[in-house]
Amino acid sequence: MSTGPGFSKASLVYHFTDTVRLPWIIESGELQPDKNRIGGYPADLLWATTNDIGDRTSSTMLDRFARRAYRDGFLYQVRITLGADDFVPWREMIEAAPMWTTDHVARLEQAAIEAGERNIEAWCCRSTALPFARAVYAHIKSFSGRWKQIKATPEYCLGTSNADGQRGFVVGYYAYLATRTQNAAGMACYRDLSGVVVIRQPAPAIEMLHSSNIARSCLDRRSAAACKPSKGRR
Repeated sequence: MSTGPGFSKASLVYHFTDTVRLPWIIESGELQPDKNRIGGYPADLLWATTNDIGDRTSSTMLDRFARRAYRDGFLYQVRITLGADDFVPWREMIEAAPMWTTDHVARLEQAAIEAGERNIEAWCCRSTALPFARAVYAHIKSFSGRWKQIKATPEYCLGTSNADGQRGFVVGYYAYLATRTQNAAGMACYRDLSGVVVIRQPAPAIEMLHSSNIARSCLDRRSAAACKPSKGRR
């Protein structure tokens, strides 16, 4: 991960995700566009915004199951700060990409407006993966808390013996776990969210005491606002 000094606020953009997805991001070593093709769009993109407060189309905000998990304390929102030079403003991207028709753009932006996002001009994107080492900072936020800087590094990630490939990220004395699957549309989905009390930090050799489970749900289940490239899914 890059170091922060030397970056001005004007040279930064922000990718929003959550602690459900963070272990897979760290494990892969990169931020990746999702494979979402719902709505017939040309392709999904890797999204960011110049708004450091958030975006209503990010993974945690867009889907009602994710919002419930966020509100109930089963995940944190994650803000990954990146260099603006690694992204292109949304309007410039679509002008240079003829496969994005006027209809595609209108439907995408209307879906964002219906989700409550009014700052479309703040969108930035790229069509290829970005090494996670390019991140400048990583912060987390609980539903009622403030942004806190974290180390988004492998020693805070937790793998389990679960045959489904469960992963978790350690925050304080809890590991926030989830299992990743893939739906018929090829999109990554997450289920079996739980918060597990841990004894030692960071994650290596952690002893788990108990967990409190949220009812199974696929956070990427389709909703009215999800029939668009799922900004911030990865």
